[in-house]
Amino acid sequence: MGDKKKDWKLHNTRLLLKHYRDLKDRCNKGVYDSRMLDQRTRFEQIEDLMQGRDDDIILDSTYRSILRTRTMVADIEAMMKAYKAEAQRGSDTEKRRAQVIFWFYIAKKRMNTGQLAQKFGVSRRQIQIDLREAEAHLSAKYFGADGLRFLSGEVADSANK
Repeated sequence: MGDKKKDWKLHNTRLLLKHYRDLKDRCNKGVYDSRMLDQRTRFEQIEDLMQGRDDDIILDSTYRSILRTRTMVADIEAMMKAYKAEAQRGSDTEKRRAQVIFWFYIAKKRMNTGQLAQKFGVSRRQIQIDLREAEAHLSAKYFGADGLRFLSGEVADSANK
């Protein structure tokens, strides 16, 4: 059971990173903000549902989706900022991993593993290892205490599989 939970969190971290640019674009293109949500009371929303006027409820759902997306993007950005700051105080390998994860997932002009290997003068295999290790650290940051088990060496074990 623990492995499934671990795999789920790591999988979700990878999904968040993979879709970061799309999520950020959605936030930037959204025309709603939190003030729009506050304009209608909960009572007004329930009244609309009871009277068959669900168009406003659908819009309310859209507003909330955009706000959740903005929150996720802000969390990803904070997580990346913290990881980069931590890596800057670490070894050259940790610094490279922070750069690798940035260029692979976050940068406007993303790079693939081959390009990253060439940029950093390491093998593609090493870039893949760097990505897995960085993803594990980011999972720990994103999921808090529940994500700490990723840092216990279990990622290193998975790299050998």
